[in-house]
Amino acid sequence: MKRFFKYFIWLLAGSITIYLVIPFPGPFMKIGYSTVVKDAHGKNLRVFLSEQEQWCFPPEDSITIPEKLKTAVLCFEDNYFRWHPGINPVSVVKAMSLNYRKGRIVSGASTITMQVARIRGRHPRTWSYKMLEMMQAIKIELHYSKKSILKIYLDHAPYWSNIIGYRAASARYFRKSPNELSWAEASLLAVLPNAPSLVSPLSNPEVLRKKGTDC
Repeated sequence: MKRFFKYFIWLLAGSITIYLVIPFPGPFMKIGYSTVVKDAHGKNLRVFLSEQEQWCFPPEDSITIPEKLKTAVLCFEDNYFRWHPGINPVSVVKAMSLNYRKGRIVSGASTITMQVARIRGRHPRTWSYKMLEMMQAIKIELHYSKKSILKIYLDHAPYWSNIIGYRAASARYFRKSPNELSWAEASLLAVLPNAPSLVSPLSNPEVLRKKGTDC
């Protein structure tokens, strides 16, 4: 029995290692993007909805995230993003304790990397999928830089209704490029993906404004 248990542990550890080491197959994000028509200077002239009827600008490596938005997102979503390996152990323990007392998932302790995993897989909020998100978050950290992870998150985060990504949100809500955002506007975009339906800029403006000043 002890030998069987030992072999099982080794097999489990080996399987997890192989899963973490093997790169993600195909495109990392399986999503359709909007068609963007630009002028000779790179300014957007017209944007068309994607096949999924969403406003979602295609990612561009040449575009960098504005410092205001980056600071606001890290402050509100994940203060320890630069240091954790995909999951925040302290937050996980606190969330598990709270969820156990409540008998359901009320706090996910999700890091930005875990949110990338959730956006990629569209998983329901269950215990099993939460564990899968943690595994995927560690794997993402092994294969992508922190800079890339943050950009993937902001390019694909939900911003209420059919608006996906910070560039589409900036254009639709403020009629400007992300580089032109004020601190207040950057803060609003930072909190909106956390609960896009709850803090809708149309149905719950006061809730959205309060969350934008919490950090």
